[in-house]
Amino acid sequence: MFEKITEKRIREASSVIDKLRDYSYESVINSDLSEFLINFIISESSNYGSKESLLKSADRAVKLFINYTLRPRWTLLNYIFGNVDAKPSAEILRKVEIFTFYHYYLELIRSVAADSEQISVKRITVESALESVNRDIYEKLTTDISSLKIKNLFVQVFRLKYGDNTEISLDMSVPFYFIKLFLDDKEYNGLYAKFGKSFSDTDEVELKTIIKILSGKYSGSDIPEPLKSDEVFTHKQETFTERKKPAAETATEEQTPEPLKAEETIKADEKPLQHHFVETHANESNLKETPSIKTEIKEPEIKREVIEETPPAVPVQAEDENVRLKYLFKEEEIKNISKKVFKGRKHLMMESLLEIEKLPNWRETTGYLKKVFLDNRVNYYDKSVILFVDILSDYFEKKEN
Repeated sequence: MFEKITEKRIREASSVIDKLRDYSYESVINSDLSEFLINFIISESSNYGSKESLLKSADRAVKLFINYTLRPRWTLLNYIFGNVDAKPSAEILRKVEIFTFYHYYLELIRSVAADSEQISVKRITVESALESVNRDIYEKLTTDISSLKIKNLFVQVFRLKYGDNTEISLDMSVPFYFIKLFLDDKEYNGLYAKFGKSFSDTDEVELKTIIKILSGKYSGSDIPEPLKSDEVFTHKQETFTERKKPAAETATEEQTPEPLKAEETIKADEKPLQHHFVETHANESNLKETPSIKTEIKEPEIKREVIEETPPAVPVQAEDENVRLKYLFKEEEIKNISKKVFKGRKHLMMESLLEIEKLPNWRETTGYLKKVFLDNRVNYYDKSVILFVDILSDYFEKKEN
C-alpha cells in the first residue's frame, strides 16, 4: 500500500514538473504541485534551474508527506531536530512552514519557537508541547465522543489514500496498519485497545466501523469481518493530484517499498512506512524508533479545544495601535530586510511600510506581501523574511485586538 501511494504521488508530481516551461522560482510556485511540495522545494532546494533537482525534491517531499500524515509527532521531531538536542528558533520556524495540516501541532511549535528567549529551542521542549496537545485531544475526544470528532481525527489518514481534496465518506476504508501507526504516534493506547485482535495490518477498515468501535457501539465478536485491501482499494476514484487535476488511476498490487539510500533516509525500525522518511541533512539520519504501544495512557492535564484543525490563538500584549511600523524594526533588521525583500533598496521598504499601515487587516496585508515577494523573487524561508512577516503579523494582531 505504501509503495502504491508513494509511486502514484511521485508520478503525478513528475508529470507536473515535465510540463513546466522552465524550472525557475516563479514556475515552481505557480505550478499545479501541491502546496506541501511547493513549500518543501522552496525551503529545501537552493537551485530551481534544474529538472533533476526538482524531481529529487518532489520524491523526498512525497515521502515526508506520507510519514507526516500517519506519524505527525514522530515526523515533526525528527525532521526538525534529527539527532541533535536543539535547533535555532529561526530554523524551526522555517521547517514548520512546509507543513499544511495538523495545525494544532504547527501553531504550538511556532509559539514555542517565537516565544523562546533563547537563540535555540530544545527538542525536549517541543516534544513535551506535542505530548500535551495529544493529551488535550484525547480528553476532548473521549469526554464527549461523536462521529464528527472521530472523522476529524482520521480525515488526513483517509485522504492519504483517496486524495488530498476528497470528501471522506463513511464507506471509505484504510489499512488497519495506518490506524495503528496513527494511534501509536499519539500514544492513544486506550483507543487502540478497543480494536482488539480482530484486524491484521493489511485488513481494510471502513470509517463507519472505526466510529462504531471507538464510540463503544461494537464489542468483541460484534466487530464485522474486515475487508481485504484488494477488495476496497478502488472503492472511490483516487485524486492524488495535488491541487487542481484529479487523477483517476487505480492502484495495483500491494508491495513493500525498497529502502532508500542511507544518505536520504532516517534510520528507524523496519516497518514499511519508515523506509519512506526522508531528511534533508545526512547528519540527521540516526533517529530513535517509534515508541512501542503501551498498555496505559496518561490522564490529561491541560484542556484545549484542539480536536478540529483550528489552532489556539497566541496571546499578545496590548500596545499602542498607532505606532509607526518603521519604528518596530531595528536598523540592522531594516538593512537585512531591505536586502532580502526589496533588492537592497531601503526607500522601497519604507514606502511599503507606509502602504501597509493603511491596510485594514492582516488578510489584506498578506495579499500585498505575496505580490511583493513574487515581484522580487523573495525566498519565503530566509530568516530576515520570516522576521519581517512575524513583526507585521504581530502588529496587526495587536491592532485588531
